[in-house]
Amino acid sequence: MPIISQIRKGSRKLKAQVFFIYLVLVLGAVTMVYPFLVMVSGSFKSVVDSTDFDIVPAYFYDDQMLLKKYIEARYDGNILFCNSSTGAGIMNFSEVTAPATEKGKLLQEWEQFVKDNDGMPVGYYRLGQVMNLGFMPQIQRKFIKYLEERFKGDLVAYNREFNSTAIAWFYINAPNERFFEKSYVSDYSPAYTAYTDFKRQQEIRHRIYTSVANIYRYSFLSLKYGAMVDDYNRTHHTTYGSYSQIPLPETVPTTLGPQRDDWIEFVRDNLNRIYIQTVPEAMGIYQDILKHMYENDIASLNKAHKSHYTTFEQVRLPADSERGISGARSVDYDHFVMSAPPEYLRLTGPDILFRHHLQNKYGHIRDINRALGTSYAGIDAIGIPALEYDWAVVRKHHRDIRWEFISRNYKMVLSYILLQGRGLLNTAIYVLLSIGLSLTINPISAYALSRYNLPSTFKILLFMMATMAFPAAVTMIPNFLLLKELHLLNTFWALILPGMANGYSIFLLKGFFDSLPRELYEAAMIDGASEWTMFWRITMSLSKPILAVLALSAFTHAYGAFMYAFTVCQDQKMWTLMVWLFKLQNSSHMSVTFAALIVAAVPTLIVFILSQNVIMRGIIVPQEK
Repeated sequence: MPIISQIRKGSRKLKAQVFFIYLVLVLGAVTMVYPFLVMVSGSFKSVVDSTDFDIVPAYFYDDQMLLKKYIEARYDGNILFCNSSTGAGIMNFSEVTAPATEKGKLLQEWEQFVKDNDGMPVGYYRLGQVMNLGFMPQIQRKFIKYLEERFKGDLVAYNREFNSTAIAWFYINAPNERFFEKSYVSDYSPAYTAYTDFKRQQEIRHRIYTSVANIYRYSFLSLKYGAMVDDYNRTHHTTYGSYSQIPLPETVPTTLGPQRDDWIEFVRDNLNRIYIQTVPEAMGIYQDILKHMYENDIASLNKAHKSHYTTFEQVRLPADSERGISGARSVDYDHFVMSAPPEYLRLTGPDILFRHHLQNKYGHIRDINRALGTSYAGIDAIGIPALEYDWAVVRKHHRDIRWEFISRNYKMVLSYILLQGRGLLNTAIYVLLSIGLSLTINPISAYALSRYNLPSTFKILLFMMATMAFPAAVTMIPNFLLLKELHLLNTFWALILPGMANGYSIFLLKGFFDSLPRELYEAAMIDGASEWTMFWRITMSLSKPILAVLALSAFTHAYGAFMYAFTVCQDQKMWTLMVWLFKLQNSSHMSVTFAALIVAAVPTLIVFILSQNVIMRGIIVPQEK
């Protein structure tokens, strides 16, 4: 039937009114749908794009935004780590841009150098995407899977071998390797050994090679002289345009001045010892320092170093693989670095080894620039083309990287839900018991009030309706105290007993039962049907629409219960899904929370659709049929 009748079809005023009604409805729909779409879009995001209120995340179609997200994830959301690895000199990840110059030949040389030197010490690089800072990144998930396969899913065996107390695989993190810090040392523990084995198995593109020069520029100079290079130039009488142009010599500058002082301070006070080597002539000084430290007692040194030297002249400087290991040898080497003349020290690391490679291959810096199309002022200015390498990886693997960011938050949520305690099982039992009791207790009570003309029926209904005047939070504490006295806390009884009978549901059912034809009951009584038969075969069969409403209400109440479920069941073994998701929200980024809300809403949507089908059938099909 048309909204506008034929009589008033030509009325402009009526058409304007109808148009205004539709306009209001459309605007109302937009104000409801748009925030939902923004939340769905937000569930695919991270920190760098979480403030963009777009319906379709930009990295879905824009490789420049994909690069920002990749850099953010690769460097674990740490700006200082990113700058000291790439030399980007950014203040936040939204400033990341694709390199203006390709440096194609230099990049090819670096890629080939990395392949040819795959056996570099594991301390010379770390893996990206390993730190759980509100997200569960790709490499961390791979590491957890690696451990699960190694221990065949036996978490107890993992805890026993690694001396750990992990309550779930979800909470296992990769070691936070910080070889760019002076104080960081590794160990020989089984856990770290397992991680280094895993580390060597990963693709080269997941490795982040340490740039000693960038650590010097962004972790030392920029902190000492300020974020802008102007103060550095003023002190050193230079004209550098940015910190990225400042070279780092392999050995201490011979000319007295601030450059030499900076080099010595950086090496002694800020650089990890695995990037500090010595010249051959330093062996005697090292042995003399040990003699002084151990008071010329070789037995004391052997006890500390766990060695079997007979004289101090047999002691050798630690090898590359030993300088970053915790213990007395590391402490003694640190003391040597602090005491020895700086002329006996020289730097090493992936970027410095890369310089040696280019120098050995091409010779003078002039020949290097000619071959690679670069314009370096000196060999000390050559660094790792890290940002160019990252951009090349994004362009080559853009589909895999984009899918990783699309699915990452949901993988984290599903992993958390499926592996955390008994959240799913507890919720399923709670929901089934709530629905079963709601469809049993309430219909029986309403049937008694409807079938029998009790003198106090209206008083009972008034009392039931009065319970709706009090919010559920008001009764939460009395219920808790009562359940505590009955010793029912942390049980399913505590969850289902207080809400087993619902005043509004009984009132609703009673009204629906009153509308059923009385002739059906009279005919059934003539045929000899019992009261139970009439209740089950007639009343319940004809009440499917209203029962579907009650089942949906019981489901949403039980499935969405958080505060009450957490109050009466504080034992983690009895936590429901919503309690676990609340805990996830406290330790994850907002985007992960959005993903968790969407995942949690799916069962509710499915149940609502199924219940709605029953309700609509009951409305359309005559009840007497």
